[in-house]
Amino acid sequence: MKNFSIALLKTLMPLYVFAQKSEEDYCEAFNLIEIWMDAQKDYDMLPGISASAVKGDEVIWSGAFDLANKKTGLSFSTETLGSICSISKLFTSVAIMKLYDDGKLRLDDRIEDLLPWYNLEQRFTASRLITVRSLLTHSAGFAERREYAILGWHGISFPGAGRDY
Repeated sequence: MKNFSIALLKTLMPLYVFAQKSEEDYCEAFNLIEIWMDAQKDYDMLPGISASAVKGDEVIWSGAFDLANKKTGLSFSTETLGSICSISKLFTSVAIMKLYDDGKLRLDDRIEDLLPWYNLEQRFTASRLITVRSLLTHSAGFAERREYAILGWHGISFPGAGRDY
């Protein structure tokens, strides 16, 4: 739920914020963001949370809520440093899609072709080749559809799904 909520906010909020006619109109959007972030913090039982809205190279809004450290009572601020965690995947994905847009790779390119030194033996004979796409979708090495169901990926269909080992 947390990932879906964050993805929804990242998708819809820029549309709402930048659809406004002037910077004066951002106030309503920023109020909505603050309400949502405070509620999301409580829903996910986070000690604190912060975010920024950027237009071009300018930070046009930033906010922080609650505590950076529960033990010491240190407040969370827009200057509080935090772990980047899984968001680094976004940077990698953007870089790969830039290479794709520039025609330097295809999503179905085999990793062995892009990285000649790559030498990982497949554990299962029915596993598909590892491609850029399968790495980006976290499906590399899966052999059959039942593995996706275990992970909750019921609606995704990948080539080779349904084959036995």
